[in-house]
Amino acid sequence: MGGDKLKIPDHKIYQIGPWAPELQDVERRLAAKGLKDPWIRNEVWRFDRRDFDSPNQRMKRAFTRGLVPGIALAILSTFISNYCESKRPHHTPWYAERTGDAGHGGHH
Repeated sequence: MGGDKLKIPDHKIYQIGPWAPELQDVERRLAAKGLKDPWIRNEVWRFDRRDFDSPNQRMKRAFTRGLVPGIALAILSTFISNYCESKRPHHTPWYAERTGDAGHGGHH
């Protein structure tokens, strides 16, 4: 079982820099109070902007990956469903069961 061995990144790559301005702000506020957080580097991976895109790029990716293809597939499945329903024998409109007019538009 298994596969490739899990590669653990070097801890030295996780340093607070301009790519993590939120953590720089935390360090600055702690330093103003004379404090230091030795474990803050463990959170750098969450805030590292080198690994993630800008918010606009993430929004664009969300639309292109999910929303647009999802809408296209929904429209396609609606057309296919309507086509298959129209080919069934004795097709009656969707409102016929509710109104009791059997699809004749109220004419007898």
